[in-house]
Amino acid sequence: MEISIKSVTLFFAVVLTGLSAGLFYAWMVSVIPGTRKLTDLTYMESMQSINREILNPAFFLIFFGSPISLAISTFQHVNTGLTFWLILAATAAPFLSPFLPSSLLSLPSPLLSLPSSLLSSLPLSFTSLPLSFPSLPLSFLTTAA
Repeated sequence: MEISIKSVTLFFAVVLTGLSAGLFYAWMVSVIPGTRKLTDLTYMESMQSINREILNPAFFLIFFGSPISLAISTFQHVNTGLTFWLILAATAAPFLSPFLPSSLLSLPSPLLSLPSSLLSSLPLSFTSLPLSFPSLPLSFLTTAA
């Protein structure tokens, strides 16, 4: 059996995509149900801590390596018929589902590191943003009108 660069790239794309999917699944079935039981302040503190700790080389390898290796593998399989279209679909899915929203919405915000007394004086409501998630306990960020 001959091992080609295309095969190695596709192998790493599959492994990294699987690890990424596993991370999102584990987060969904363990962390999210646990955070729903926290008070708003505890939720904010725990998410800030998680956001600081998750930014490490292992996470970056999985989070960025998956779409990069999928894109490279897609490029390598141009003009291979059905294989190309399947890899292209696999490449587009992470960009359209967890990768893009996570990149845009879950990055640690300097605003969330402000003291809660200062946050309560801000004249804004994060729960009214068009991309808010109603299941998240963010009532501490809203101010009375």
